[in-house]
Amino acid sequence: GTLGVPMPAVEPVILASVIVLGALVALAARLPLGAAVALVALFGLAHGHAHGAEGPGGSLAAYAAGFTLATAALIVAGLGLGLALGRLRRPLLARALGMATVGAGAVLVLSPAADAVAPPAGGEVLAGRPAAEWIALGEHVHGGFGSLIALGIRIGADAMERLDAPHRGLEVTYWSHPDAPCPCVIDGLQAVTRVSLGQRSLTLAPDPSAPDAFGEVRVRNRETGAEIGYIIPMSAWPLLRDANEGDRAERWRVVMEAPEEGLFTRLTMGEAG
Repeated sequence: GTLGVPMPAVEPVILASVIVLGALVALAARLPLGAAVALVALFGLAHGHAHGAEGPGGSLAAYAAGFTLATAALIVAGLGLGLALGRLRRPLLARALGMATVGAGAVLVLSPAADAVAPPAGGEVLAGRPAAEWIALGEHVHGGFGSLIALGIRIGADAMERLDAPHRGLEVTYWSHPDAPCPCVIDGLQAVTRVSLGQRSLTLAPDPSAPDAFGEVRVRNRETGAEIGYIIPMSAWPLLRDANEGDRAERWRVVMEAPEEGLFTRLTMGEAG
């Protein structure tokens, strides 16, 4: 996840881990050791991938140490609770807690937020990552998911491909029009390129974009110096605004299916400066 290697269905597998492990406790199931190890390994891989993919852009040492210690603490707490229930000879209480865990997983699946992890219509994949993961990641970065986040993700993925740059290998500058509701595009750019203020690789320019531009983007490959630019015209705003009337999956679909020329103009490297 840290290296940007995609893993399919990460969020659904994480949700499945809550329900499946809760059901095993509720049923007092005793799996063969090999099956138990394989199941825990699968769920651990999904949880670990999510930690890596959504981690900070700088040094991961402290971050990895923190979530490793937190995970160890949760495991020790679970073992302690299990041993305590065993000594109290309260197997029904343990099974009831398992059922409660299954119920919590079901609530997560059926809650309104589940559309962030359920595959949108069409099952689009961008830069090797399913659309549902982009939606969840964009919401994590921004605190919500709208069409401007989706547009930033689309532009960022295009720039990474054209500049042949790895994650954390870019510098991004964004200019916003004074009449734009927010420079939210920059959060979509950050989600896909992993630029950040802390790395000094992300800049929200203090001066505004051109009068006829909703926003302007310049992306630079830090290693090669190659640049590419994007102009988001003011004429794109009605489409983006109306897309936000739908749910998160619909906002993603509208932006990804819209013709490129209706959303942005790509500048050649010579024009990008």
